[in-house]
Amino acid sequence: MMSEKNNIILNTALHILNEELLVKMEVAGNSMYPFLREGDFIFMRKDAMHLLKPGDIIAFKRNNYWVAHRLLAAKLNHGEIIFLCKGDSCVKCDEEIQKNNFVGKIVAYSRNGKKVDLEKGWQKKLGQILVTTSPVNKYILNLSMRVIFKIKRMLR
Repeated sequence: MMSEKNNIILNTALHILNEELLVKMEVAGNSMYPFLREGDFIFMRKDAMHLLKPGDIIAFKRNNYWVAHRLLAAKLNHGEIIFLCKGDSCVKCDEEIQKNNFVGKIVAYSRNGKKVDLEKGWQKKLGQILVTTSPVNKYILNLSMRVIFKIKRMLR
């Protein structure tokens, strides 16, 4: 029953994305922790695959679910773009993401009612840095996020 409801919701969201509108969904799981946390809301739109850059967070289909992970690299395989992705708190990369499994790009998230744009400022730069430090990013991200939040609290 849950799988059927999940499919209906995801198919509706796909239709909305194909109409070039934003889709807002709640994060479930911790594979992108601490950047994205369970209970955060993500805002997704359909972008052309060739416009995506390492550091972007993309959504893709895996079984009956959608997964949002960071894009590490893109390559061409027989003329088709293939993505290599990984969750920020994951040790291993995902299986290659092909065009038919690509859903959209995460362009913003909200936490505690505050919306954060991932296409501007330090959030975008942090995504790019995380790609270059992927093997140790879990530790670097935890430390950098703590420092950033402490600085923000001190500036309030």
